[in-house]
Amino acid sequence: DEARHVYVLDRYLTEVNGHGYISKPEAFLIERFGGMASWGFYSVENWLTSTLFSENFAALFLQQALELDDVDPLAKQIFRLILRDEVRHVNFLHTILPRLIDRLPAAGRVYVWQSQILLAGAVALGLRRIKADVAALGIDVDGYKATLIENLGTQFEDAGLDSFLKIETYARVINAAT
Repeated sequence: DEARHVYVLDRYLTEVNGHGYISKPEAFLIERFGGMASWGFYSVENWLTSTLFSENFAALFLQQALELDDVDPLAKQIFRLILRDEVRHVNFLHTILPRLIDRLPAAGRVYVWQSQILLAGAVALGLRRIKADVAALGIDVDGYKATLIENLGTQFEDAGLDSFLKIETYARVINAAT
């Protein structure tokens, strides 16, 4: 699904000349952090936990973009279809993640938790970078962050992961970096 999402969005942005400028250092960081979830030890658990974060991040952006008046109909249709997939992915993660995390040894839990905090910090820096761009679209980054943190807290609780994934720490990291 994710490869299809990227392909469709890239094709759309190419058609409407919507690709923005990314500097070489930014491209380097995106490439490095993009693969971070599958590095090192406990790569499956880490990747799936990272996916819970990224699916929520994407779903919230898509929901907010769908509410904007000046988004063209084709983009809205693409966003609706991707959002449908994101919701299905989150439901899967609610089923599998608690079982995987419960089976991790203490060192594995610390490793995955620290990786998640690093990911949250990287995403927060990215939010700071695109703040003006998304504001031009009509999305308030500070409101987005607050809703993202609230949604993640609910997701962690609903999945039974709130004793492992501490939303207060996510909030501190995200708010400090932006």
